[in-house]
Amino acid sequence: MFKGSFTKGVCMEYVIAVFLNRSHSQLFSKILHSKGVPNNLISTPRDLGVSCGLSVKFNIIQLSKVKQILNCGSYSTFKNFYKIVQISNNKTIYIKV
Repeated sequence: MFKGSFTKGVCMEYVIAVFLNRSHSQLFSKILHSKGVPNNLISTPRDLGVSCGLSVKFNIIQLSKVKQILNCGSYSTFKNFYKIVQISNNKTIYIKV
């Protein structure tokens, strides 16, 4: 069962954009902010086997817009999008989307 953050009775689901380069993560985060997409830089989960230390986390509702922005740029180090799913208090999995 999915357990996410709840705001006013609405479950908040998140996606992370994973890059192989820290500077691309930082640049993409800034571009998303400039386009009105709230996001945060987070440490890339070790489970994803990526050496880059930063990923961009955003609300799943914004996924379509984020994909459009990604496709308009040149991000050769982009790896993939992963949905964050918490399956228990101590276990989180990442599903490629």
